[in-house]
Amino acid sequence: LIGVGGDSIEIRGKRLFVNGIEQGEDYIVHDSNRLNTSETENYGPVIVPPGHFFFLGDNRDNSYDSRYWGFVPKNDIKGKVVSILWSWDKDSEAVRWSRIGKKLDLTS
Repeated sequence: LIGVGGDSIEIRGKRLFVNGIEQGEDYIVHDSNRLNTSETENYGPVIVPPGHFFFLGDNRDNSYDSRYWGFVPKNDIKGKVVSILWSWDKDSEAVRWSRIGKKLDLTS
């Protein structure tokens, strides 16, 4: 989840900006040989409509996400995240087994 209603979303040179502030995303994977790079290198700016959300995948150049299928209405979200399904360490190129299935603290 990258943006909520009223947020400005923009990608410039594969760098993500939310409300004009560059986001530090050291977990992002770029593979320019996958999808159309015009959407993965530069996108927006767009404003997320009220009552909607904007999603981007971590494998940024190979993710069909809100850049392709648009904003997600709040009414279409049926649950909430409670645990980690998959975790990958790109530096060591290994699965982070200790994180898979870990319950998330949603109190903060």
